[in-house]
Amino acid sequence: ELDKVADDLRQFLELLERSLTRFVVDGEPGSL
Repeated sequence: ELDKVADDLRQFLELLERSLTRFVVDGEPGSL
């Protein structure tokens, strides 16, 4: 059960990181 939670968390963090990277690369606060 804990493994599943850790897996979901890892996927969420990867998605978050990808979004942050795209945001930083775009560099436009207005794009939100």
